[in-house]
Amino acid sequence: MSPEQARGEELDARTDLFSFGAVLYEMATGRQPFSGYTPAIMFEAILNREPIPVSNLSADTAPGLERIISRALEKDREVRYQPASDLRADLRRLKRDTESSRTIAPTTHALIQSAIGGSRSKTSSRSGSTSSRRPSQRSASAAVTS
Repeated sequence: MSPEQARGEELDARTDLFSFGAVLYEMATGRQPFSGYTPAIMFEAILNREPIPVSNLSADTAPGLERIISRALEKDREVRYQPASDLRADLRRLKRDTESSRTIAPTTHALIQSAIGGSRSKTSSRSGSTSSRRPSQRSASAAVTS
């Protein structure tokens, strides 16, 4: 849930990008970025607290991925990613840069692959079929391609 959704404001596509940032955060760290024992505590965290930095919870996460996640989780939607294509471009750029340098941990590489849809065959990408991918890959790539 995005800050604007917690405040009951009008929603747009940037709300989905915040949610996708939360999914990426959880994929990278194994934890939710905002948690609490009650909905009120969770809303307070979403509205007023910053999540624990990804690098504090997962030392092998690429700094570029941490920047992408932080921008997606930006509380001010004007500063957050605007179209999903910008987020996807940053993920693809990170994938390219990390593949060329091979200084990335295997778990981070797998997370980036999942987030941008991994390597699909030309047939499945043309037809839009995602049945061969795991559910986590399907939902992550669907959010970025929308």
